[in-house]
Amino acid sequence: MKDMLVLPSHVRERLKSPLGKLYRGNGAGIFEDMEELDNASFVAVVGDVVFYNMMRAGKMPDIAVIDGKTMRREVDENIKELIECCDFSELRARNPAGTITSDLVLSLEKAVKETRVKVVVDGEEDLSVLPLAMLLPEGSIVLYGQPSEGIVAVRIDEEKRMEICQIIGEMEGKDKDWFMKKLCRRDVHGN
Repeated sequence: MKDMLVLPSHVRERLKSPLGKLYRGNGAGIFEDMEELDNASFVAVVGDVVFYNMMRAGKMPDIAVIDGKTMRREVDENIKELIECCDFSELRARNPAGTITSDLVLSLEKAVKETRVKVVVDGEEDLSVLPLAMLLPEGSIVLYGQPSEGIVAVRIDEEKRMEICQIIGEMEGKDKDWFMKKLCRRDVHGN
């Protein structure tokens, strides 16, 4: 297995700002105003609570990336029960907090080729937004929770991919070249 990319502190600060449009609020009602969902070619959600609320709103993503936690604490039993009973195939990946592992990238790559897939992460799923944005087709939407604020909707287009590729390029790891080629379609030197 390849190494992993590690999130340095200066990039961590940058990621505190939403990567897309922030919908303020919480609960299932937040999905009613998301016009991005109406014309998205593919929808991925990152986070147990986002997935749970989307299902409560009567909507289903193509991919859900979950870790059984919210804000580093175990999710409530009612959230677990609904997430576990949905009819999704399941992939697993190991991904420690503050990293992007090759295991996560390869699982997400498999998930993108299917629909109705849960990627269950042993560790933390927060940074999976970055590789997902690079692997999903243009016109897709990635939804993730912005702590204590709401849900962020990231529309995938070439401009967003360039922004995210720059963020991935600022991460650290001995096999960084593998990640850049796999996700950004270029090496660390821009070739």
